[in-house]
Amino acid sequence: MGSVLVSPCGIPVEFISEQVPQGWMNFFLEGSLHPIFELELLPVWISLVEWEGHLENSQCVFYLDNEAARGSLINGSSSQPQGACLVKAFVLTEMRCQVKVWFARVPTSSNIADGPSRLDVTEMEARHIKRHRINWSALLERMRREGSETWGFKKRDPESSHLQLKKE
Repeated sequence: MGSVLVSPCGIPVEFISEQVPQGWMNFFLEGSLHPIFELELLPVWISLVEWEGHLENSQCVFYLDNEAARGSLINGSSSQPQGACLVKAFVLTEMRCQVKVWFARVPTSSNIADGPSRLDVTEMEARHIKRHRINWSALLERMRREGSETWGFKKRDPESSHLQLKKE
């Protein structure tokens, strides 16, 4: 999972490059054998959450190289349950932060976050760009808190290490 925060002047400020933990993967695999869509949505929500101090009360362009994820964010919905959770969490964070968003398409070959998304941080390190580490436990708590039962989550077994959707 990778993302790059770029200043309004076009200068990369920070980047994220991390392996998605197994608990999150289990959640995504419940709805899809190949959760590419969910893994494309995840860094968009995480970027907004992790960098909300930089982004609140601003206008922000999110560049994606996946049309399905981009379309779901534009529409504010997804037919995939796990994708819907991410889109809803994004919208809630967007509203709370008062961020005016635009979602643009970027070819993979031009995507500055493509390397970090593949855990290749060579370019970022060579440019001395600050690496931002994710606290996945805190992020999971935030997803639960912002999700709640009305947002599609059910209470989970404390012994379980992964997210669960309520079944309807």
